[in-house]
Amino acid sequence: MLLDRVPFHGLASRLVGVPLEQFGRYVLSERIAAGGMAEIWRGALLGPAGFSRPLAIKRILPNHTADADFIRMFVDEARIASSLSHPNVVSVTDFGEQGGHYYLAMEYVAGRHLGNVIGASLRQKQVLPVPFGVMVIRDALHGLAHAHEKLGSNGQALQIVHRDISPQNIMVGFDGAARVADFGIATALGRMTQTDSGAIKGKYAYMSPEQARGEGVDARSDIYAMGVVLWETLAVHRLHGPELDHMQVLHRVMAGEVRLLSDVVNGMPQALVDIVHMALAPAKEARFQNAQAFARALSGQLAVLAPGWSAPDTAKVMRQLFEKDMLEEQTSLAKLESLARKMSRAQMPAFSGTGAQGQAKLSGAGPAAPQPPTGAEISMGMEVTHVPLGPLLPGPAPARSTNRRWIAAGALTTLGVGAALLWGMPGPAVVPVAPAAVMAAQPTTAVIVESVPGGATVRINGELKGTTPLRLALPTGTTALLTAHLDGRQDAQQTVNVNGQQMVVLVELPSR
Repeated sequence: MLLDRVPFHGLASRLVGVPLEQFGRYVLSERIAAGGMAEIWRGALLGPAGFSRPLAIKRILPNHTADADFIRMFVDEARIASSLSHPNVVSVTDFGEQGGHYYLAMEYVAGRHLGNVIGASLRQKQVLPVPFGVMVIRDALHGLAHAHEKLGSNGQALQIVHRDISPQNIMVGFDGAARVADFGIATALGRMTQTDSGAIKGKYAYMSPEQARGEGVDARSDIYAMGVVLWETLAVHRLHGPELDHMQVLHRVMAGEVRLLSDVVNGMPQALVDIVHMALAPAKEARFQNAQAFARALSGQLAVLAPGWSAPDTAKVMRQLFEKDMLEEQTSLAKLESLARKMSRAQMPAFSGTGAQGQAKLSGAGPAAPQPPTGAEISMGMEVTHVPLGPLLPGPAPARSTNRRWIAAGALTTLGVGAALLWGMPGPAVVPVAPAAVMAAQPTTAVIVESVPGGATVRINGELKGTTPLRLALPTGTTALLTAHLDGRQDAQQTVNVNGQQMVVLVELPSR
C-alpha cells in the first residue's frame, strides 16, 4: 500500500491523468519506475507563492524502511550524488525522511534511458546514427569523469566508482543531453556501507572481469562497463545475447570474452572499433586509464564522422523515436506544474508560518524528531539537510519527521458532470455549520479554498465567506455545502466533509 496516498479527482485527474499524492512538500503524479527496494515517482516541488518545479522522487518501499543495511546504502547514495554537480550527471536536490520513510529528490530528466532508446529503434526498425551513440557515450563519460575525479572538502579524491553503469542508468534527454544516473551501489572513500570481500554487486552483463570475480574495483571498471554500453548502442544488439542465462554471462565476463564489433556491424570505422575494444580490454591496465581519455578518443572520432554533430542533432533523433511520447510528456508536465502552482499558492500560509487569521503553521504538531547523534550538513541546492553519519542499527522504524505533511484531499467538479466532492469516505447529509459560539468550543479544520479561475465568491451553506483564494476555519467532523460563483461562469457546488487538521478545496467553474 502506498503511503499517505490521497486522490485528487476532477480537474486534477484530468490534468495529469492519475491521482496525486501529497508527500511532504512534494506532490507525486505517476510512478515511473519500481525495483525491489525503492520506487521513483514523477512529481513536483510545492514552494511558497505558487513556486513549483518538476522533480523525480525516489523513496524506499514501505517494507524496507526498517532494513538498516538498505537505509545505510540509501544515505550513501544521497551523500555521493549530492556531492556531484555536472551537466552530465542527474543532480540530487534534496534528501530527507518523511513520515518515517527516506527519499531522494532528483532533477527530472524529460527523456528516456538509453535502454529505451535502443529498444525503440529496434521496434521501429530505425538505425541509430553512429554519431548519436558516440556523442551520448562521450557526454556520459564527461559526467562519469566528474564523479571519478571528485575531491572531498579536505582535497582528497573521494574515489567514487559507479559500479552499475548500464543503458538503464544513462538518461538521454529530449534536449539531446546525456546524464549518468543512480549511484545507489557506488563505492567511495568514507562510505558507510562497505562491500564484503568477494561480494558481487551490479548487472552481470555490464560488469568488468575484475568486478565479476569479486575483486576490488576502481574507475577502470566503469570504463569497461561504458565500453559494453557503447558496443551495444552501436550494434543495437546485446553484447551477451539473450539466449545466455545469468551464469553463462558471468562466466563469459570473467573470461573476458567479447565479440568483435566489426563482426556484428558492417562498415563500422576501424578506428572506432579499436576504441570500443580498448575500453573492453580484459586487463584493466590495457584499457583507457580514465574516463576523460575515453571521452577524448570519442570526440576525435565524432569530429571525423560528423564534424557538425551537436546536441540538437541528438535531440532530433530522440524526437523521431519518441515524438508521441515527447508531446504527451510535455503536456503532462505542463499541467502538473500548473496544478502544483495552484496548490502552492493555496498553501502559502504553511510556508510563512501563520495565515491571515493568525492560524498556526499547517505542519502537524507533535514532539520534535530526535536528531542523529552525529551528522553532516550537505548543501543540496534547495536546502541543507542533516544526513546521519553514525551507524543505523536495526530496530523500530525511524521517528516521524516534525514536518508532517498537511493532508490535501480534494476534488474538483462541475455542474455539467454532476460529480460530487468527497473527502475521504462518504459523509452524512449536508448539515449546517455550527454557530460561532459552538465553533469556539469545537476543534476546527483549516480549509483553504482555491478556484479555477480565481476570484470566485464562496458561500458555505448559503453564507457568504469571501473570494478565492480563501482560508476558512470550519468545525471538524461537519459536512458543508460549498457554492462558488464567478460572473460569466457556471456556479459550482461541492459537498465538503470537514476532517483532519488542514484541507485544500480546488473548485473549477466551467464556462457557460
